[in-house]
Amino acid sequence: MILSFTIVSLILATTLGILFYKNRLRVEANKLILSRIKQDQVIEISAALDKVMLEKPYLDPDLSLFRLADQITTSDKNLSCFFNQHLETSFYDYLNKARVNEFIDRIKSGEYQNYSLSGIALDCGFKSKSSFYRAFKKEKHLSPKEYIEFLKLADHPKK
Repeated sequence: MILSFTIVSLILATTLGILFYKNRLRVEANKLILSRIKQDQVIEISAALDKVMLEKPYLDPDLSLFRLADQITTSDKNLSCFFNQHLETSFYDYLNKARVNEFIDRIKSGEYQNYSLSGIALDCGFKSKSSFYRAFKKEKHLSPKEYIEFLKLADHPKK
């Protein structure tokens, strides 16, 4: 009885492993099929995006995929594919990462000491305090206050 249970368990585990592997291959094949942009387009979009991001369009809370695509002279479908397939992130996660980094740069600069955290966050392009806290926690795995405390400790370690 125990031997047959072990054999059944082994067969089941092997079958699940094969199914998982086949599913993984299917997902990878679909990624290749769905990739709408060619390598030269990837390079062009990447360079154009880098250039446009220097202008900090993410500070606009109403920035959309369509408007950003228009700024880098590509289609919103190509830009979405670029984010998903080549950067392995979504448009909104990409924007929020840039906004979180902008927030951190402003905190580090010391120029915003008289501002509230939510005031700085709204100035960095977040639409609300809750969206800021959610994005910050996702990006840094700490709350903004915890991160700021971490920065203070890093700057002034205890002796």
